[in-house]
Amino acid sequence: MNNLLRDPLIRIETTVGIERLSLPEVFAALVADRVESFPALRAHQAPAWHMFLAQLGAIAMHRAQITDPPRDAAVWLETIRALTKDKFPGDEPWQLVVADRSRPAFMQPPVPDNVTLDANVVTPDALDMLITSKNHDVKQAVALAGDADDWLFAMINLQTCEGYGGSGNYGIARMNGGSSSRALVGLAPMSQAAANSTGVRGGTRFVRDVTQLVARRATLLDSVQIGYPDTGGLALLWTLPWQQGDKLTLTQLDPYFIEICRRIRLDRKVETLTANIGTSNASRVNAEAFRGVIGDPWAPVHILENKALTLGDEGEFDYKRIVDLIFSGNWTPPLLATLGHGEDKAAASWVLIVQAIARGNSKTGGFKERLIPLSGRTAKRIGPRFKELHELAKQQIEEIDKLSTIMRGAIALAAAGGDTTKVIKKHRVRAQPVAQRLNAEADRIFFGSLWQRYEAEQSGVAESVVEARRAFIEQLAAVAETLLLKAIADVPVSAIQRPRAQARAERRFRSGLRHHEYGFPEFFGAAIAAPVAEDTATNAA
Repeated sequence: MNNLLRDPLIRIETTVGIERLSLPEVFAALVADRVESFPALRAHQAPAWHMFLAQLGAIAMHRAQITDPPRDAAVWLETIRALTKDKFPGDEPWQLVVADRSRPAFMQPPVPDNVTLDANVVTPDALDMLITSKNHDVKQAVALAGDADDWLFAMINLQTCEGYGGSGNYGIARMNGGSSSRALVGLAPMSQAAANSTGVRGGTRFVRDVTQLVARRATLLDSVQIGYPDTGGLALLWTLPWQQGDKLTLTQLDPYFIEICRRIRLDRKVETLTANIGTSNASRVNAEAFRGVIGDPWAPVHILENKALTLGDEGEFDYKRIVDLIFSGNWTPPLLATLGHGEDKAAASWVLIVQAIARGNSKTGGFKERLIPLSGRTAKRIGPRFKELHELAKQQIEEIDKLSTIMRGAIALAAAGGDTTKVIKKHRVRAQPVAQRLNAEADRIFFGSLWQRYEAEQSGVAESVVEARRAFIEQLAAVAETLLLKAIADVPVSAIQRPRAQARAERRFRSGLRHHEYGFPEFFGAAIAAPVAEDTATNAA
């Protein structure tokens, strides 16, 4: 079994067990919402697999002039095969192994006569893109019994998401430089029937994205100044000859083109697959000058700097980054992170999915993912109508910073034995790990609270607005106090100083909450001893 179009090479999990399907059958199963998971798919490979399926589906449907995803695997077989059958009636572009290396194989371009593939890879995870430079997130080269779909997912992940990997190993076109990463930011309908905790089903997500890619193709073409052809552009880049030094231009390509960036060929040794890889002396697509701004429907674009999102090797999708990406107005949301025509009525609730490999210069920081539930009303605010949510988000961020300052000042005072005149840098440094834990708790509740405030604002009831704000501040203040008390118990002060340190630190914290400028007197009462509270900002800075 070797042909993805006809052979059952891909494992899916359904409610009744594991099945093996061909690629067209996978499409049909997704449309029918039968897929619970792909057992061989690793977490960091999931974005590439989803984007590949959506792009391939959209290309095939557009060429066949189909607007609704077919439910029949036979129709998918016909529409996908139509992309290559004229040049390759033997389906070579869909076969994992093709002995004649002058012909393409799946995600494997033809090999020119003057190119050798001399590096041998015996496991699919060793072929996959590097996840972390310290080999922590996913141990490498351990999948000795890799099945066909293990190799399939590894190849797709490498060819469509990899960056620069040293001399002769160039990255993809859809990222801002070789040390960047390809981000996925998009909306998915929330399903009450989802068996997982995310509320997202792969089938409904696929149907939504592929339908929107077909329906909004003209919108995407108008939004990028690339010069993509309206129709007939090169789409499956692994099917094309790749001579050393040859670069494809974007004006030759379909806007949803599926790219490759490395020379790979799979081989079969008895019942085991292996891979040979080689280098190239140029990137496959001439797109370096565009900094990733080439119409990727999942990529946010910074408006002033005109570059696609880069998540640095220490980057996280915390609440501040999400607020900046979605509500600040600094970024153009990607096509699939905004609702299309009629979608405001298609689902009552949505999930914002944000995924990327944290990546820097010659190092990676692991796979990062954030899933944020949204109401339909909130989802409509992503895009041109974001200002109300951004103002509310900035208020919450300021409140978090205030609480953190109050708590850190109290911890520093405790570390100094309760003597305000002896608080120095080392005492303030002791408060930093505790502040990080408070920030993590704030991150956990940030967006749920933000949506509650937004709904309260929309209701026009002043009391509801106040109560929504109170709920967030009081919940976080309770966490801050718990963290403070534990931190006080852990500070290294003498036994004789500890009672004073604890009493003054607790008083500092509570007076800080009541302070008219640094605190929240409307919720905790007016400050009793303002001078003590005023020291909070000074000593915690």
